[in-house]
Amino acid sequence: MLVLLGTAYAANLTIKEKEIPNGPFCQCSLLSYTYTVENTGDTKVPVTVSVYGEYGSWASVAPGSVELAPGTQQTINVFITPKCYAEPGDYSFYLNVTGDNNMLSEKITVPVKNCHTASVEVPSQTICINEPLCFTAEVKNTGNFDKEGISVSAEGGEIKGNTSFALNKGDTRNVEMCFDAKSEQGKYEVALSADIPKIKDATSTAQGTGTMTVSSCAQFVLDVYSGKIGSPSAEAKEVCAGDTAEFIIGVKNTGKVKDTYT
Repeated sequence: MLVLLGTAYAANLTIKEKEIPNGPFCQCSLLSYTYTVENTGDTKVPVTVSVYGEYGSWASVAPGSVELAPGTQQTINVFITPKCYAEPGDYSFYLNVTGDNNMLSEKITVPVKNCHTASVEVPSQTICINEPLCFTAEVKNTGNFDKEGISVSAEGGEIKGNTSFALNKGDTRNVEMCFDAKSEQGKYEVALSADIPKIKDATSTAQGTGTMTVSSCAQFVLDVYSGKIGSPSAEAKEVCAGDTAEFIIGVKNTGKVKDTYT
């Protein structure tokens, strides 16, 4: 958008985009927007260049001043660094070019995306009824920044150890979690969330979910013996009416928990 202010003299300056990078851009990136300022008049013009607006503090310009002879032009570089913890969105300010009673104002918009991100992996487990289980989940810094502050929280389980820590770009950290099995068989979800508190955007929070399968773990086998337990299994016996045949029934617990049989 081009705004022309001041009409005391015929316009003798123009400003055009020369090279504008494609966004959106990560926070803390170093960006370069370039423009061309041209003197279309017939006299030499001293030109000053500046930025204006709330987010003009992100930018610097070079050169800040120049003298343009008639028919000449100058490339203006605008160097921009979005705030390192800026929320995702579009941020605008103005590039002002002033020369003799003419001021050109060019709106610059910087689209910013979130590059403070993490990932979470929670393993699925099988556990016996009423038994505690501790396991390891993994949190990874998938963003672009070192020393990223991350906080973790759990649902359906408990975190052992620190819930806040810093990770460099690409690094991972193991988080110990514990789950107490329910008294009923079934499948239960345990979730771990990793949040980057300095960014409010939803893309700065990651969650991983694991399924805890709770089993009775009670298993047994029966066998019939003709003698003591452990002797060869009994074979069929022929007895007369009214006689008694004796067998021994053996129960073997093949499960994972202590059990009672009736």
